[in-house]
Amino acid sequence: MELNLKIEYKTEKMNPIDYHELRISVGWSSYDLKEIEKGLRNTLFNIVGYFEEKAIAMGRVIGDGKMVFYIQDVIVLPEYQGNGIGRNIMNLILGYIESNTVNNSIIGLMSATGKESFYESFGFIKRPNERMGCGMNIWVKK
Repeated sequence: MELNLKIEYKTEKMNPIDYHELRISVGWSSYDLKEIEKGLRNTLFNIVGYFEEKAIAMGRVIGDGKMVFYIQDVIVLPEYQGNGIGRNIMNLILGYIESNTVNNSIIGLMSATGKESFYESFGFIKRPNERMGCGMNIWVKK
């Protein structure tokens, strides 16, 4: 059920505690607050959605700022999902990226399981396909 929510979107560095709480809310692992603070400091672009002054959504962009952009941490608190907030976050992120790209820039992301169609609606394509192999990653455990 879609609600008529008044969400305020701010392009600001996120509070590390809010970041941690958003990650945990969707079942993702998190990090030490000092590590979060440093990681957020190195973010190219961050957008935070607030409802009644509470951070309920976020998304950020990392990369080199011209040729390679990576969309990271698009999160909406579960109780607010389905209200177009994630779509608004993505539109704001893509607006930032569009204003900073050059010819042949690449934009990447890793979708959470079951969210692929959301990103496909913005033009992202699944891998592998006839031109590109699988996206890959490795988790560092210490």
